Amino acid sequence: MIKKVVNEFKPYEPAIIVEEGSLIIDMVKMFIEHPPMHHICVVDNNGKLKGLINRKRIFQAVFSHHVAADSMISQLYTLHTAEKAEELMISYVLTVQENENINDVIKRMIDNDLNEIPVVDEERNMLGFLTTIHILEKWWEEEKNDQV
Repeated sequence: MIKKVVNEFKPYEPAIIVEEGSLIIDMVKMFIEHPPMHHICVVDNNGKLKGLINRKRIFQAVFSHHVAADSMISQLYTLHTAEKAEELMISYVLTVQENENINDVIKRMIDNDLNEIPVVDEERNMLGFLTTIHILEKWWEEEKNDQV
């Protein structure tokens, strides 16, 4: 896998995409309708990736009255008052582009404890997610072929 690049791992896991003003209730419905999905991608009016919302964050926002009182005040405030995607999203998002070396991506995923990472183009348009399963599948195929 030394010389492989991200685009050799297509098709990527599809992404659920919402705009910044999407309501929490609508995002809950999206997660219910797409149970395998772990994240919702929040984009601006031009379709550029702005942030991510994972299932755990939606769950905590819906049930914020159960979040421990000794949590950070800013986190409690955000979870309790958020109504729209832009208020709940995590805006610091590690991404990859299709021309990146897969070994660099694997290291980044391990270093940051990620099971999936958004793949974006040069303008930050979402192309999908690269997952650990995609990478393991390619590795397994190579190993299987090497043993024949």
